[in-house]
Amino acid sequence: MGITLREKIKQMPWEHQEKIRKRSADLMAEEKVMQQLRQLFKITQAVLLKYLGFRYF
Repeated sequence: MGITLREKIKQMPWEHQEKIRKRSADLMAEEKVMQQLRQLFKITQAVLLKYLGFRYF
């Protein structure tokens, strides 16, 4: 069986691991804000992204 992403990350230098953790935390926080906005305005993800100027795939 292949190597998992977690295993691959553990093989990286400490500095790279920290960058990955930071980026991951930033993305999770951003997603939480988007979720709260969708719930507050009672809109779908597609509508929110359209309003913010993003394309929804």
